[in-house]
This record gives sequence, C-alpha cells and structure tokens, in this order.
Amino acid sequence: MNPFCRRLAFLSLLFVFLFSSTALATTVLAIDYGSDYIKASLIKPGTPFDVLLDKDSKRKIRSSVAWKNGERLFGQNAFNLVRAILGAGGGLSNRPDWYVSQATRFPKGSYNSLKYLLGVPANADVISYYTSFTPLSVVPSTRFTASVPRGNGAGSGEKGAAAAPATWDVEELVAMQLAYIRSLAVDAAGRGERVQDVVVTVPAFFSQFERDAIADAVELAGLRLLAFVNDGAAIAVNYAMTRQFPQPERHIVYDAGAASTRATIATFAGQGKKQDATLITINGVGYDRLAGGTELDRRLREILVEEFEDKHGVRIRDDSKAMMKLWKEAERIKAILSANSDATARVRLALPHAQRLWCR
Repeated sequence: MNPFCRRLAFLSLLFVFLFSSTALATTVLAIDYGSDYIKASLIKPGTPFDVLLDKDSKRKIRSSVAWKNGERLFGQNAFNLVRAILGAGGGLSNRPDWYVSQATRFPKGSYNSLKYLLGVPANADVISYYTSFTPLSVVPSTRFTASVPRGNGAGSGEKGAAAAPATWDVEELVAMQLAYIRSLAVDAAGRGERVQDVVVTVPAFFSQFERDAIADAVELAGLRLLAFVNDGAAIAVNYAMTRQFPQPERHIVYDAGAASTRATIATFAGQGKKQDATLITINGVGYDRLAGGTELDRRLREILVEEFEDKHGVRIRDDSKAMMKLWKEAERIKAILSANSDATARVRLALPHAQRLWCR
C-alpha cells in the first residue's frame, strides 16, 4: 500500500473511532507516529476531516528533533535544514549535491528514528541495530531504558536554559515531537480552542512496555491519551467504510513501513437485515520488526561505503558526517530504484585525511 494512503487510512479509522465514542466532547488530535514520518489530523465537530499541515504546508512530518545554536528544530527543518555551501568562484549553490542537511552537518545533534528505542531495555538487541545506521550512541537511563547523549554539534538545550543532564530519555524527545504536533493542531483549531485529547496508532506487535513509553511521551507533551489503535485494524476499517459484504470475505493487508513490515488477516461480514453494518474480525498478524525501508537504506549505504573504500583506499566508517551523507544518498537511490532498474550514486565527501573525492 502506498505510504501516504496507508497513513490516511489510519487517520480515517481514528475519525470513525472518535465520532462513535462518547468521549468526544471537544477537539481531539489523531496521531500516526511512524519511525520516519508523523501524520496527524484534527478531529473537530463542524470541521472537515483532513490531515494537518506543518509550517511548510507538508502533510508528512519528519519524526525528527534537533538543535542548532540553541534553537530547537522539528520535522523537515530538523532532518533537512538546507544550506548552500558556496565554493570558490561561486555558481555552485544551485547544484543539489552542494546542499547538506542538518543531520550531515551536526549528526550527533539530530535525533531520528526514535521509535526503535521506545520502551526497550538498555541491553536490547535492537539498540545495536539502531547504532549501526545512526551516529548516535545509546546509553542506559536511570530506569535501564534507552537514552541518548545530548548533542554536541547543534547545542544541547534552549537558549538561556540552566545546566541540564548529559542525556535525553527517548520518551522526552518523542514528547517534544508530539508537543510540536499539538502546536500545529492548536494553530489549525483556531484561537481559544483547547487541544488535549489524543488517539495514537501503534503496531500490533508493540509490547506493553512500548505502549507505556508512548503513553509517557503523550503525558509529557501535555496531552491526554484516549486510546491506542492497531494500525492493521485501522486499514481494515478504512477498507470497509465504503463497501458492503453480502458474503463474508477474508483479506490480507501488507504494510511495509520504515521500521517493519506487517501482514494482517481480516474477515469482513455484513450484519443486519439490510447489510448496512460490517463486522470486522482480525484473524491474525504477522510481522518482521526490522524488514522495512530503514533496512533497505542501511544495505544500500553499505554498498556505497564498500565501493568508495575499495575505489579510493580511504576508510570512512568512522566519519559520522560522511556516513550521514551516504545515508541520505542511499535514501535517494532507494526512491529511484522503486521505479527504475538502475541508478547512479554521486556524493561529494570532505574528509580530514584525504582529498575531496567523488563516489559514483
């Protein structure tokens, strides 16, 4: 399923859930928190259902938070704060390969893909996987959960803030992202509108610890959690909204996301004399927690790294900025290969122990 349609399906279910619930007395925020992107919608009586836009009018919001010179950044600004690197002689700033992101400039001041670390113990296998594709280190928190060091490149706190602990709990960083989403919702709702209640989608395989971690982040963000909704069930409900089922039907829904791939088996059966209601039964869920878009990016980057080192005889695995540039190139190549049989990678790296080299 197309990722955008999948996200919209999730939010459609939340729309149905909320308007069928007696809990709806005021505005409610619906959030689909993904490893790469966040989708959100404001459910408000009298307001058409639609996806929230960020301040750049984008419907997909990067699951990222970062700091630069004491300023906290969110979404695409955190993941991809673009600047032009002007070369000698000028005229190069309009070339795409002369643009680098916040993550490549200050890789240890940008926090991405935090969903992997929610609710996991500090010695979980997923932590070694996470550190294999990010420049961040993961250290135990006081609760023996995952925490990350405060960034050293883009600043570690707000301007004028008092001395802070050396690490962030993952729930704190996720809470900052959710609070940013809430601020967008408040802007969309209008003056005087209170946005506090929230419904969040989660994978069916999430453990109670992972769900509790998201619940903690919601509370830290100043929101009140009404319910979790499993994402496979969300897609099933969205599919049934415009259909009738005079005979029972069984379908399998594949959902390939950034962090994992899930398969949900659902049975649809019409109910009532006029078949105007549908009973949806989730018969089973299968999943691979690491087979997703991030794993494809990781493997593509590994190919680029090996080819670069073989061609130029320079080791770049310990250079976090170079590795982040190659990661962004791997993402670009993955998008090209989704519709083409071949692609060309081109990355300009500035290494302290070597000349600037092109990798093709």
